[in-house]
Amino acid sequence: MERFAEKYSLNDYQLTDSLQPGHLPKFEHQEKYQFLILRALLAKIPERNNTVGQVSGKVSFFYNEDKVITICRHHFAFMEKPFSEEINSTEAFVIEVMSRIFHTYEGILKHLSDKVDNIEKVIFLRNMSRISLEDLYFHKSKTRVIKKLLQISQGVINQFKFKDEHQTAFQDVNDKLFGLILGYEETI
Repeated sequence: MERFAEKYSLNDYQLTDSLQPGHLPKFEHQEKYQFLILRALLAKIPERNNTVGQVSGKVSFFYNEDKVITICRHHFAFMEKPFSEEINSTEAFVIEVMSRIFHTYEGILKHLSDKVDNIEKVIFLRNMSRISLEDLYFHKSKTRVIKKLLQISQGVINQFKFKDEHQTAFQDVNDKLFGLILGYEETI
């Protein structure tokens, strides 16, 4: 790792952060590059897992105008999908990956929202014997953890300053993130 950090002039502390499994999202500006950590939801989240490390995986970026280095501990299908030819800069690439990361939160939001709808139906039909308090606890706990991740991510991406040509794409990502936070708020 030391040689890797030396080769690309990366800060040792940031490289350590990028390898630390449970690290929360963050952004740091360096003289030669920007450093970013975001968390994507895992493709398969077991029902009873509710910690940051159990529901999400980290994607770290070191980037400047010339290159992007990403570090992922998990396999993410969105990283394998081809990128549009319109992505002609490192900033555009980072914005596209941000969008793909936040897209991972959409599927589980639908699942959690449907689950809340079913629980509410049971409560309003007064068939309380069908509700498991333990399942409800894990549902609420998972939803809170994911919402907190999104809120931290929002604080991180609000620190970004992109070139004017990328502001519209970046605003789309920010809007998607805000919509997800509102969606998760409704499922708690």
